[in-house]
Amino acid sequence: MLLGKFYEGMELHRENKIVYARFTSPHAVLSTSRANGGYREDLLYLFNHQACEPSGHGGGKAMQGYTDPDSYLESVCAQHGIGPASRCASLSTAANMRLCDVRAESYKDLTVVAAVTAGVEGNAGRAGDPASGYEGRNGYEAIPRWKKALEEAHKLPSRREGAKGQGQGDAGAGDARRAGGAETARDAGYAEQAEGAEGAEGAENAEGPHDLKGARDTNGVPGSKAAPKGGDAAGPDAGSPGSGDAGGLPPHGTINTLLFVNLPVTPGCLARLIMTATEAKTAALQELNVNSRYSEGLATGTGTDQIAVASLFVDGFPPLSSAGKHSKLGELTGRLVKAATKEALLRQNSLTPELQCSVKILVDRLFEREGIFRTTREELAEMFSADMDPETAELFLCNSKAAFCDPATAAGVAAMMHLRDQFSWGTFPLLLWPEIMSAQAALLGAAASGDFSKAEGYRKRLEKLSEDRSREGFVRLLGAALAMGYSDKWEKGV
Repeated sequence: MLLGKFYEGMELHRENKIVYARFTSPHAVLSTSRANGGYREDLLYLFNHQACEPSGHGGGKAMQGYTDPDSYLESVCAQHGIGPASRCASLSTAANMRLCDVRAESYKDLTVVAAVTAGVEGNAGRAGDPASGYEGRNGYEAIPRWKKALEEAHKLPSRREGAKGQGQGDAGAGDARRAGGAETARDAGYAEQAEGAEGAEGAENAEGPHDLKGARDTNGVPGSKAAPKGGDAAGPDAGSPGSGDAGGLPPHGTINTLLFVNLPVTPGCLARLIMTATEAKTAALQELNVNSRYSEGLATGTGTDQIAVASLFVDGFPPLSSAGKHSKLGELTGRLVKAATKEALLRQNSLTPELQCSVKILVDRLFEREGIFRTTREELAEMFSADMDPETAELFLCNSKAAFCDPATAAGVAAMMHLRDQFSWGTFPLLLWPEIMSAQAALLGAAASGDFSKAEGYRKRLEKLSEDRSREGFVRLLGAALAMGYSDKWEKGV
């Protein structure tokens, strides 16, 4: 199905499990594809392929994409009648292609197109989080003590056992370069592409971004059933069988970005486009308050994200050299990728800013380790009700869902979580922790009670408890503040 002809030289199509760009004119491409990745000037197709279902679907294309990316590429191309495979590059994911968000913007001669699939439920991480795998002379291997290192770093033992792998995407080295003669390697095949375009689906069959809605699903990569030769279950890319339900662990998630520009850009500018698009993706996750599954920080991406950027060669048009924040190309790229990432996450994970207004979601990163453990709302409510009298505790437990979604209460928790981040980043001196945290916890309690005149009294009662800067102490402080506020809310039964 034709999604659109956004500019002369490129068509975007979607079939059941694939979204692909068909180049009818030469493009420069820079991608993280494991087969034919890196810098290329001779590609005819660039696509994003669903290699598996998000959960409980190990083996198959996903395993092949990990163990033999060249054969994987050839089989996908053959299945969909595109190719030759030597002139194709692919991204892979477990996301549903019907949930891909496609959008474009133009300014004067410039048009930028973004096509994004996204899921973060099981694999969101922060740059610098502890890794699970190492790629060496013999391929990938699991880091033997990575689970113990995480437990020591965050002082929270795992409740579940099992090895786990995580993707580490690396761009391959593209080897195509301009050839001499009347027809270059870059130009070969595009005449046939242009002729084939004449018979492509017309505008009456085109599917725009507003038609891409579909049933929402979770996103991830399936579990490992066997480690490839010379390695372990620590896979290098999305589609790699590092973890998932088959291995008894949560599914992975992946954010894949295809970006197209209708004007020529320099090779350095292509690289800068990747930087700008990555920053935009991270901004989307920040605005959605997505937690890392591997540390106490907010996520900056997932462990298996992939990207490909392409720019059209235009004779006589000087290549653009800048895709940073001061250039219009950078502005359009950033705005498109951020918006497309947020929309794709809405479709795939039902993730919206409004649904993140939740005490449970805001504090999840205090309890998530290695992507395999997080507290339930019931467990969190039990923890926070420990300081309540039995009658109030029972009332709180019965109504914890509504209590956790109260905007004022969630805002109080969000403020405390952000202040905790600021202290960890060194913004404020640690000596001020008790003073600042007791005051903020008092405001949280007042928000829960609905009576801010009680804030000073709460602050005095919370001073001693706020001296403990450990994770456990911070959780106790949150619970005590909520207990005070909720107890006073119903103190007189009205």
